[in-house]
Amino acid sequence: MCPTAQRNTIGVLYPGEMGSSLAKLLTDSGFPVLTTTENRSPRTRELCREAGLHAVPTLDELLERSDILLSLVAPSAALSVAGEVAARARASARRWLYVDANSISPATVAEIGDVVAAGGMDFVDASIFGLASQLRQRGRLFLSGARAAEIANLCETFLRVKVVGALPGQASALKMIVAGMPKGMCALFLETMLLAREKYSGRLYNERR
Repeated sequence: MCPTAQRNTIGVLYPGEMGSSLAKLLTDSGFPVLTTTENRSPRTRELCREAGLHAVPTLDELLERSDILLSLVAPSAALSVAGEVAARARASARRWLYVDANSISPATVAEIGDVVAAGGMDFVDASIFGLASQLRQRGRLFLSGARAAEIANLCETFLRVKVVGALPGQASALKMIVAGMPKGMCALFLETMLLAREKYSGRLYNERR
């Protein structure tokens, strides 16, 4: 593990089921992890409590005390959360490493990368494979971006991690391809079965004539 990684404080935006699971793994591995429940739902507050996360009162305090920001929000909120942080970064001397681990398209990742860069921050694209409840046992993390190796060093003790490229969007593209394979296989199987049924029905019809 990178010798400076232990000193980095990780701010989680915002811990739903997956975010709280990943944050707990980081906390259990000795990393200081913060979050905030400002304007969050009771469900989020409960997940933070169950994961043993330290919640500070406001986003501003979270940013002030964090070195790495980990975004795990609803896909529809990923871009707006990045914009909110970038606006604060432009007015601050702090320059966080922003990690987006949301289930979003490569095109949205590219937009977020531009927003984050405009705020003067570095950006890492992260894709998590696996269920939140089985993250430690079966989870995998794919990363891309110029500083992806730093995040790999953070997580390699409790997750299977692979850096897949230096460009943001590569990790998300890989997840999209892998996620689409089962659907594609099901569609191919269905088409094959329908074709076989059609041919079988036609053969029976000809035999009965």
